[in-house]
Amino acid sequence: MANATRVCLTIPPKVQSAGLGPDIFRNESDDDIAAANYKWYNYSLPRLELQITLIFVVTQFFHFFLKRLGLPLLTSQLIAGLTLSHAILHDKSEVMWTEESIQVLGTIATFGYSFFLFLMGVKMDPGMIFTANKRTISIALLSVIAPLICAVPIILLSFDPITEQVPKVQTIFLSSYFAMTSFPVITLLLSELKILNSELGRLALSSAITADVFSLFMLIGGTLLRVWIQSGVNAALNEFMYVMAFFAFVFLVLRPAMLMVIRYIPEGKPMYETCIYVIILIFLVCVFLSRLFNITVIAPYILGLAIPHGPPLGSALVEKFERMINNLFLPVFVTSCGLRLKTLDFGFGDTSMKVKVALAVVCPFVKLIACFLPSYLTKMPIKDALALAFLMSSKGIIDLGLFTALYDLNVCYNKRSLMHWKPYSELPIVSVIHVPDNVNSVINLLEATCPTKENPMIVNVLHLIKLSGQANPIFISHQKKRRTNFTNSYSENLILSFDKFEGNNWGAVSVNAFTAVSPPNLMHDDICTLALDKLASLIILPFHRRWYIDGSIESDEDYIRTLNTRVLEKAPCSIGIFVDRGNMKRPAMPVDSPPDQLPSYKIAMIFLGGSDDREAFTLAKRMAQDTRVVLTIVHLTPENEGSPHHEDWNAMIDNEMLREVKNNGYVSYMEKAVADGPETAIIVHSMVNEFDLIIVGRRYNMESPQTSGLQQWSEFPEMGVLGDILASVDHGGKCSVLVVQQQETVTRSRNRTIDFFS
Repeated sequence: MANATRVCLTIPPKVQSAGLGPDIFRNESDDDIAAANYKWYNYSLPRLELQITLIFVVTQFFHFFLKRLGLPLLTSQLIAGLTLSHAILHDKSEVMWTEESIQVLGTIATFGYSFFLFLMGVKMDPGMIFTANKRTISIALLSVIAPLICAVPIILLSFDPITEQVPKVQTIFLSSYFAMTSFPVITLLLSELKILNSELGRLALSSAITADVFSLFMLIGGTLLRVWIQSGVNAALNEFMYVMAFFAFVFLVLRPAMLMVIRYIPEGKPMYETCIYVIILIFLVCVFLSRLFNITVIAPYILGLAIPHGPPLGSALVEKFERMINNLFLPVFVTSCGLRLKTLDFGFGDTSMKVKVALAVVCPFVKLIACFLPSYLTKMPIKDALALAFLMSSKGIIDLGLFTALYDLNVCYNKRSLMHWKPYSELPIVSVIHVPDNVNSVINLLEATCPTKENPMIVNVLHLIKLSGQANPIFISHQKKRRTNFTNSYSENLILSFDKFEGNNWGAVSVNAFTAVSPPNLMHDDICTLALDKLASLIILPFHRRWYIDGSIESDEDYIRTLNTRVLEKAPCSIGIFVDRGNMKRPAMPVDSPPDQLPSYKIAMIFLGGSDDREAFTLAKRMAQDTRVVLTIVHLTPENEGSPHHEDWNAMIDNEMLREVKNNGYVSYMEKAVADGPETAIIVHSMVNEFDLIIVGRRYNMESPQTSGLQQWSEFPEMGVLGDILASVDHGGKCSVLVVQQQETVTRSRNRTIDFFS
């Protein structure tokens, strides 16, 4: 007992202080004198608040510099924990981080980590396992099994049965940790890199979820093995019964009950608040019982897996709690892990530490090779295979720099625009749908393009849905007739509407339907990837604002506006943003009806000059090949135009294109000279009630005398000057607008794709 330490505890513990100021009404009793000597920061609540504040300040300080190197917030949180630990501050750390306060902070951190695992389980779609292909399964299994096999010789060769310097159970669990692939870690890393719904990201997610389920069963088996070795067969059997009872309750009682409740929720309606509170109560009880029966790690995750992902239940849980967990509790957990470091002397001379270092080197390297070989042998490009291997081997931050350097996020494309497409050949188009109102709008616009058997088109319809309540994005091709876990009545109605459009234009229109569920900030990747794979020449995007019949605003979605801007920057082909005023609806008639019975369209194209205007002109001219279209070209020229010999190359191309229609009988051509932007605005306003559709070029940031003085008044700068005028609500007209931009980013061909659906 000579080394015993006496510790005095205050019972009950002092949680909240009396404040910073002196208490002038305090009586001078012994208790009050003791309370007066008990400083405010010795109370648990003020100390906890101060610790959390300090954690966030130090974390943000490091992240301010590290984010410029492309490192995630997790790195800054770990460094903040190490900086505030006893290993760095030594005795000074005891001023803030006492043993009692660390226990309180650890409780908060453990709760946050358990809740984080629960939410990641909610967002996970186990159905992806059943759609995995051979490449995915081989990558997943080899990435887990190969490191374990290579770890066994190291453990056996290093173990001394006499001195027992290397505990078998500890080293086995350490090798299992290096072998495991964590689906939440891969998901967060892909989100940090903004490639969650890219081709490589989808393959990584599919492999990670398969490996994670395999690792989960391996972890359960390892836990039972540890209990068997340490406590005997009876204890292991009891542990096994606890685990089986938990699985039975979660998947045979809780999940069917939740599915039954969901059936009574109308589609599109929010989940009952009572159900959410009951699930949180079950989660808290689950965490308590899991600690009681020693299955702490897996219980919250398994419970989350049992909850149906997506709307209405999964998305409601994620929307309510994810921001709080990720921004408050999870940073505390990560930083508290760094705080546990007591010394920088790791004892590398010890045999046990040598074995751990050997496992830390060998297992990740073997895992890297095990992920790379199946990818490379299935004819994946070597850079993509290496990037996938580093990603699957990552524990959150280790291989982030290598992965970012290897994976090219800014792939450029061949030139694909309307001007470069062959006449009288199939025109491939990608049409984006967000809400039900977009369906009729897009169909009406496609009708206006007047497809014929001599002038056909291929329409690739992409239904975009916000990713909500699940971690993995989904991309569904409705042509493959393959069963999926995703059902959405609106997608079914969308398919029926476009099938009818295809039937009304049989032989002139071919429709392919797709559904993509992804985060709003990554939806542009789905659009660009589909346009690239389908060799599209035009992407049609709905405008972010919609109006009622009386002209009042019905909805204004900022995320759609941001999406359109990103597509304009990165699209592999030309883009058209369609502003629908509801005036283009025509009765559906067969394509072989007599010409005099077909509905007509009055379309105008305003031409100022430049690549975007030439692209818009090409689309308008293609429309005019059909007798149903009455096309008018309005060419606005500056009053003080220079002499012809001062024309640049763009002006020469413009004049050559216009020469085709100046004396053409099926197109009306008007040329008007304008002095400045206000005069152009007057002409544009005068046209809105005369036409069904006006087509303009975007001409973003292009200066010209015809638009001078208008840019500073733009409400929608991404639409260009003329597009902004026509999209604004103050002109009082009901003319629909199509703003066209020619493809911008062109440097080299992308000659490879990863087919992870095969």
